[in-house]
Amino acid sequence: AGPPRAGTDARTAFARPGWPGGPIGRAGAPGAPGDTALPLFRPHPAAAAERLRGEDVVYVTGGSTANMPAVWELHGVGGALREAWGRGAVMAGVSAGAICWFGGLSNSLGAGWAPVAGIGLVAGGFCPHADSDPRRLEASRLVERGAMPPTLAVDDGCAVHLAPGAPARALTA
Repeated sequence: AGPPRAGTDARTAFARPGWPGGPIGRAGAPGAPGDTALPLFRPHPAAAAERLRGEDVVYVTGGSTANMPAVWELHGVGGALREAWGRGAVMAGVSAGAICWFGGLSNSLGAGWAPVAGIGLVAGGFCPHADSDPRRLEASRLVERGAMPPTLAVDDGCAVHLAPGAPARALTA
């Protein structure tokens, strides 16, 4: 089916036969306890961190790489995400939602490109959209100057599978 289009609601994008439980969740029927979406921009995001603690898969959409980690820490989600990673949950994302696991290059801070911190689950940096905008060239310059750590640059429509103790694998659609 290919990756979801920008602006597609995750529940709609992943609502297909055989998909286990939803965009964030455990195997089971849609609507089961593991089928969880976690919006943080609504009034009183009750128990956000607690809702993540039992999840097996976390998928983060794009957005502002500069803002996501700050909002997560404010709501106690950063620690819950680090706990999930530590117990082996699958952490996935697209664009800013992929940068957040590492750190990387973002245009979230104004004109131009700047390195931003993610939540540090994976060492190094991440550069999405490497084939579709000038970010790859800027990432190379920053890495060469020592302003960014060694960085994975990934083209649109591609992914990188990382697992502790295993070599990185590149995947394409």
